Amino acid sequence: MLALGELKEAAKELSVLLVLEGRGTLEEFSEDEVGATGLEHTVEMGAIFVASADTFMRLRAREKPMVVFRAAE
Repeated sequence: MLALGELKEAAKELSVLLVLEGRGTLEEFSEDEVGATGLEHTVEMGAIFVASADTFMRLRAREKPMVVFRAAE
C-alpha cells in the first residue's frame, strides 16, 4: 500500500468519482467515525464510481499513486 486518503466531507447530493490513474481500493461508509468500516471495492484507471448522498469514502492506492477526480454538487 502506497497511499491512503479520505474524502473528509460527504457530498450532500449524489457524487461521481473517476479513477484517472493507478489502482487500489475504495471503501464507502455512512459514518465518519474512528474504526468505521464499509463496503470495499477494487478500482483501477477508467473506473467510474457513483456514491449516494452523505457517503464517506476512503481510498487506498496499490503499486503506485492513484489519481482520482470527484464531481459533486
